[in-house]
Amino acid sequence: MGDHIDIWDTDSPPQSGDGHLLLWRSYYQSESELVVSIPNLVEEHSDVLRARYLSWVYDLGEADYGGKTVTDHLKIRPNFSFWWMTLISSKSNYAESPQITQAVRLMAFDLWASQNTVNSLTLTSSNDALADCLRLWSKSRGVEYEYKRQKVLGFHQLSVELISSILPNKLKALLYILRYFWINWPLRGTGLIDWKASKAEITFFSYFFNLESVSGQQQKFRSKFWTQLPEELSKNHCKTNWLHMFCADSSHPTPNHGRIKIDRFNEIGRGEQVHSLLEAFLSWPLALNTLRDWFGVSKFAKILEPKLSSIDSEGLVLWPLYKKEWSSSLCGVPSITRLLQLNLFEAAVNALPKQTTGVYLYEQQSWELALINSWKRENHGILVGAQHSTMIFWDMRYYHDPRSYIENSFGRLPMPDVVAANSIESFKALKKSGYPTANIVTVEALRYLHLLDSLEKDKTYAVTQTESKELRILVVGDYLASNTKIQMDLLVKVILASKLEACVLVKPHPAYLIDPASYPELEMTVTMEPLDRLLSDCDLVYSGPATSAAVDAYCSGAPVITVLDVNALNLSPLRNLSDVYFVSTPLELSKAFSLIKSSKNKTRVKRDFFILDRDLPRWKELLLERKLRTYSDS
Repeated sequence: MGDHIDIWDTDSPPQSGDGHLLLWRSYYQSESELVVSIPNLVEEHSDVLRARYLSWVYDLGEADYGGKTVTDHLKIRPNFSFWWMTLISSKSNYAESPQITQAVRLMAFDLWASQNTVNSLTLTSSNDALADCLRLWSKSRGVEYEYKRQKVLGFHQLSVELISSILPNKLKALLYILRYFWINWPLRGTGLIDWKASKAEITFFSYFFNLESVSGQQQKFRSKFWTQLPEELSKNHCKTNWLHMFCADSSHPTPNHGRIKIDRFNEIGRGEQVHSLLEAFLSWPLALNTLRDWFGVSKFAKILEPKLSSIDSEGLVLWPLYKKEWSSSLCGVPSITRLLQLNLFEAAVNALPKQTTGVYLYEQQSWELALINSWKRENHGILVGAQHSTMIFWDMRYYHDPRSYIENSFGRLPMPDVVAANSIESFKALKKSGYPTANIVTVEALRYLHLLDSLEKDKTYAVTQTESKELRILVVGDYLASNTKIQMDLLVKVILASKLEACVLVKPHPAYLIDPASYPELEMTVTMEPLDRLLSDCDLVYSGPATSAAVDAYCSGAPVITVLDVNALNLSPLRNLSDVYFVSTPLELSKAFSLIKSSKNKTRVKRDFFILDRDLPRWKELLLERKLRTYSDS
């Protein structure tokens, strides 16, 4: 029994078969042993599967072609390979590499199949790349295979996305760089004179958004990423440089607004703080160098593909998932974007007077690798990667095969001298992943210092009580439109079907505002009030699949329900916490509502999550005293 396998990868209800039914996009827990949830299998074997995926990516970079590794072939600087900047190596499964989910689920299926008998397999799906992988898997194991292709429901009208999908990668890349220069050219030279003449010895690299307005000093620099650290350094007579990557924001919607703001920051800083923009280093010679680099790496797209396509994972061929991604990595917009970043950081770091310390936002983005190479090439001092958010298990950017960290050759992964972890859990996660412990320190979580405001008052607090029987639901939105839609659609279904008496208050993510008109069936109020002011007036917090606001809610002691995206891995920062509800179906959400409603507490106990200290002793030791405080002596 169970020799035939049906893999169901579609939103329609599964059809019953004679053997096992494997649900590719459902967390549904069946009492029958014949129904298996692949997403649940992924969570069950998460450590093994993540390590297996990272091993496969490492093997790709080390694959030998003509006596040289892929990493060596993509060498674009004396000590730097473009391999580390490719989409496959970057592993950003938030948006750039969605196929990581399919690859990990294939590995989970392969693990399950190794413990079960499979004689025939039928796939119902619209994913042709997944179908090719399973066809190759079946062929190598002598398994009879059938692909029932489902039609993709989509639009047929002309759109920017449709036109973009038709254009060749190289044409899209050239159009991108022309548009980039056209938009950002007004930023050229912004703050450059101050930058080159700076007397500071510590430089920060950050994004030019998430800026705070300070009452009475609206133009003074204050960032939500760094909060009070700049002021603390100034109090200790420590001068700093700030290189920002321009992002349009409500306070500076255009490059011209950004230029004015940087000039104002420098005027107020009076040499104590020097600000500039990465885009200030744009020039025509830099554009030519970028194009030269791009032509240099793009030629390897077809040369190396035959070798890369032959690298499997324990007999499982994954390349059909990554064929388009590889081409885009070397010939498309991602390749020219990353090479532009490299040339811009080289120009910016080269123009800096010698620095003792550099600090940047640690997210394992491609620009960080460009910065690391540029910084070390100019022989500046210690470089610190500062973790500003949470360390998510399935956010593959943060993790590499342990072999990547070994000092072996030119092709080693570019790494900062120090990673500054903002929680003990993050420290443990890095250590467990194989990251060199000597390169990890612990610091205060700057973005979460606001949690001290409530923690310093009382460890417990009373929840606002009302006579109403309504369940007060605080919805915290996600920064991705797709995640927010999943979250809101599920809420609407449950409230309409169960006729639940609910008061719904919605706090959208700043990056994606929620319009009540999009959900006319739901009575709700949208607010942009700070989250900490809303938590005591709600019975529960309902969060999106990946929003970090769920952490604030969790720390407050509020019950948290997090919706899972069945099309992705579990990217919640609260994954694996036993006192958090995870839901993916209307039934699961309805049950969570009922459980919370029946056990409403009048008081809540706040939870510890981050390292918090308003005096920032760890940051001061690291930046002012050059001491590295590790977890073992914390």
